[in-house]
Amino acid sequence: DSRNDLIRPRIQVDAALDAVLPELSYSSGTRLTLTATPHPGFRLTLWRGCDQSAGNRCVVEMDSAKSVTAVFEP
Repeated sequence: DSRNDLIRPRIQVDAALDAVLPELSYSSGTRLTLTATPHPGFRLTLWRGCDQSAGNRCVVEMDSAKSVTAVFEP
């Protein structure tokens, strides 16, 4: 801080979240339904990584490690 010459490390958000949020685990065969809710002025344009998708919903069957992405555009 240039006002008082104090130096503090910045928060590493990813490391902080890993520390407070345990990794989620699901039994094989568990089906999750994810719902995308865009902020005003944006719309969902694409899901990636879903087993099934329709509109703002994505269904994922947990049979391995999964990564799902919701893409939004203004």
